Amino acid sequence: MKIRNFIFVFSIILILLSIKYYLSDNNIIINNDTKYKNNTTKVLEKYGYVEGYNCNKITVLDKDGKYQGKYDFEDYVARVVSGETHILDDDVTFEAMSVAIRTYALYVTKNCKYPIKNSEAHQVMSNIVSDKIRNSVRKTKGQILVLNNKIVKAEYDSFYMGYGFRCDRYYCYSTYQKAGNDTESVKTHQIKVPSSWKNYLSGGHGKGLSQYGALYLSQQGYTYDQILRYFYADGVEIRSTIKPNLDGLYLDNGFATRMARPLRNNKYYYTNEKAPINAKEGESTWYATSRANEILGSINSKKRISYFDDANKYCNIVDFKKSYDYTQPKVGSIISWGDHLAIIESVNSDTVDITESYPALGYYGVEYAYEYLNENGKYYNRTTIEKDRKYNCENNRTGCFSRTYNVKISDLKSRWGYDFKCYIYLKD
Repeated sequence: MKIRNFIFVFSIILILLSIKYYLSDNNIIINNDTKYKNNTTKVLEKYGYVEGYNCNKITVLDKDGKYQGKYDFEDYVARVVSGETHILDDDVTFEAMSVAIRTYALYVTKNCKYPIKNSEAHQVMSNIVSDKIRNSVRKTKGQILVLNNKIVKAEYDSFYMGYGFRCDRYYCYSTYQKAGNDTESVKTHQIKVPSSWKNYLSGGHGKGLSQYGALYLSQQGYTYDQILRYFYADGVEIRSTIKPNLDGLYLDNGFATRMARPLRNNKYYYTNEKAPINAKEGESTWYATSRANEILGSINSKKRISYFDDANKYCNIVDFKKSYDYTQPKVGSIISWGDHLAIIESVNSDTVDITESYPALGYYGVEYAYEYLNENGKYYNRTTIEKDRKYNCENNRTGCFSRTYNVKISDLKSRWGYDFKCYIYLKD
């Protein structure tokens, strides 16, 4: 009887272990320990996630109301930042504008259900977008303005020169409405810019954000979120339409994009919290192989890629389709420049977002990850002290993870001095 009981209990344990293994190999969340579960709320609170607002593609009409095209939403935001900011060249102003433009587009199109005009009636696009603007849009990716859990009509202009406009020896002043949805609670406030800017001011309607007003505040040390709260209705909040999880992954457009370094409980990158025996943490081969297998696991593929000591061997991998044309990137693929590897996380009209790692990142790896939640539920950012960087990167000069980079497709022909070799398409 005792032997039977033992066999029964042992069988149950084996079944449970099998279920855990199956789940861990086929889902993005790798470890379901309580300490990681309890951090979920902290992640959502930190990033201000809000459900119900998302847009993959946006339809654009020309100024005459004729169909112009359909654009990836974040690419559209970058093009409008470029088209609306004219001669301005300031990171923080671009970041604030990115959020306002993204919010306004979702408001006007009812979450991209309807088209939007490429005109002053709505928002003006440009076909030329600087790297500075691309990076600002990426930093604020998915962020919108909400008030009382409703999206704000985030209007903006250059600098209102109508009723109440005046200049003295030092400043030019204007009266603005703090734009929001609740018209009964609209407030006005006076803003100013240096009078030496007068010849650059190009007017507007005096609602919401003033671009030159934002530039002046940026020069006074305001951050983009402080600028947004300054110009919009009291109580406005910045929320993200992209839901993060504990592994630094963001489910966006149906694909789990990596936006921060993997935790040490992630089996695709670590074994017993250390890099696998045949891999070196920080090397591009370690990251690309680990990320590739994470992608394969997330799409329920049974295929896996083994580590190679030489990055040049990856283009010889079998069982996956390849391309030797650098102009043909696909989401979820390895890109090889021979001696260096990276992962294509998303593909826009003329740019891609890539993630990568390399030894030179090592000491500063956590810093470049921008923000993430570590194993103990503590947040780190660019002010992380030296000893914490060393701890989370294991040792000095070993790598962690580089933040995502927005790269022009034309620039994929070479990187870090290496010439393009191939794409390895992980997804069919």
